[in-house]
Amino acid sequence: MTGSTIAFVAVGLLAGTVLFWRLPTLATSAPSRRLVSVIVPARDEAARLPALLDSLATQSHPPLEVLVVDDGSTDDTARVASSAGATVLTAPALPTGWAGKPWACETGVAAARGDLLLLVDADVRLAPDAIARLVASATDGLLSVQPFHEVVRPHEQLSAFPNVVALLASGIAAMRTSPRPGLAFGPCLLTTPEALASAGGFEGVAGDAIEDIALARAYQRAGLPVTCLAGGDAVRFRMYPSGLVALVEGWGKNLSGGARRARPLPLLGAVLWVCAAVSAGLEGIKADTPWAAVVYVVFAAQLWWMLRRVGSFSPWAAVAFPIPLVTFVALFGWSLVQRVVRGEVTWRGRQIPV
Repeated sequence: MTGSTIAFVAVGLLAGTVLFWRLPTLATSAPSRRLVSVIVPARDEAARLPALLDSLATQSHPPLEVLVVDDGSTDDTARVASSAGATVLTAPALPTGWAGKPWACETGVAAARGDLLLLVDADVRLAPDAIARLVASATDGLLSVQPFHEVVRPHEQLSAFPNVVALLASGIAAMRTSPRPGLAFGPCLLTTPEALASAGGFEGVAGDAIEDIALARAYQRAGLPVTCLAGGDAVRFRMYPSGLVALVEGWGKNLSGGARRARPLPLLGAVLWVCAAVSAGLEGIKADTPWAAVVYVVFAAQLWWMLRRVGSFSPWAAVAFPIPLVTFVALFGWSLVQRVVRGEVTWRGRQIPV
């Protein structure tokens, strides 16, 4: 292992440390009379809805209403939501130029009556004080929360690098964060109806495959603040529990498109960190010098420091990091193929032009 390789990996480790220095989380709860409408866009979510709806039923700041928008489901989504006490809305036929999730969100927003709109994905789970803390953290723009990732099955460990890289490239955890992050995390969004209308609503991002980032840009163009936080112990989710196909579709939809819209400096730091991971992994596998083993162990330790803060990943995801790293590179490549070659991405049985 050469000195230049060691220096290169050291630069990548430093970039990762700078970009992951602190994860901002939700404020502590405070008494508030603001009325919250919860909107859940749902397409074939019968298996995931009960946990979310149960968590909504135990909130210290109860929502005014829970609106589940059935987006053409072929399972028992509507029945499950209705039996849990939610109001079920059926999204009308998808108009030309609209992607499914923005249309479902638009349908829910049109029916909502609250002072605040909380849009959450069906795989999100909220701690009992989560809505109270979200309300305490609310701004006059868009509040976005990246949930803590609950990892259960072995294939879910493969989301390790996509999770970390998304936060690195966002810059929200950096030593010095930008007041304009340029993105949002779609699983949990909080805004006012007035701010959403000023930003052009979901109509302005109707056909975008990554509607959360497009929405953040729309808020910023309207001069409205965008705040990004980590879910910590308040907001959690479990991504792609059904298997590898959903994992490939989900990350394949988001990775390259998110990279294209990330801010240059955080993106550069994230790229340096991934390249350092590749170098550390290759050198560790070759193990031709003691320094190769040291570099491998140091990178694995840093990755474990990161993973513990973003999800319930196994230590083995860090120890055997070349496996999730190769998966990440493959997922990113597939995402590029879909966007550059095919011109469309696949999600929930639909083809979305990009």
